[in-house]
Amino acid sequence: MRFVMNLAISLLATIALVTTAAVASAESVAVQDPKGDAPRAIDVTRIRVDNAQHAVRIHMHFADLHRSRVRLVRSELDVGKLLGRGYVIVFKRRAHGGFAKRLSWVRLYAEGGTTLPPCARLKLTWANDRADIRLPRSCMSKPHDERVRANVMLVSLTHKRDRVPNKFLSFSPWVSRG
Repeated sequence: MRFVMNLAISLLATIALVTTAAVASAESVAVQDPKGDAPRAIDVTRIRVDNAQHAVRIHMHFADLHRSRVRLVRSELDVGKLLGRGYVIVFKRRAHGGFAKRLSWVRLYAEGGTTLPPCARLKLTWANDRADIRLPRSCMSKPHDERVRANVMLVSLTHKRDRVPNKFLSFSPWVSRG
């Protein structure tokens, strides 16, 4: 009886570990950007795109971030659909403080698009020389997309820009959903 009980406990522990690992896993890809190619306050040196089961995260690393000098944070997520469909995420500084957010479903290489309903769980967080965008799949109009690639652009209060990857309409490598 003791053997059966120990076996059952071991089996349950193994299942719990495997399940937890599967939920927490995400595929990711990083893109380096040269230090000094933009004003110090907004100079992005690296982005990492994580494509997890419940959210897509874009982590930005800065040379010397001055959050008070950031006017706009914009990210485009290409989901590999016909006609270049994807998401545009914009966080724009409000005059009275904080950032307004907007999520749109668009043709990435054309004008226009559809602004999606506000999603309270879409987040931009700041910590030292890092900023993170978290887009939960529940906010996405097409939450079952399996792969994404992303870019990021920051605009300073003086309208200087830094884009990663550096070229217009370029993206990180594709990253599959974990």
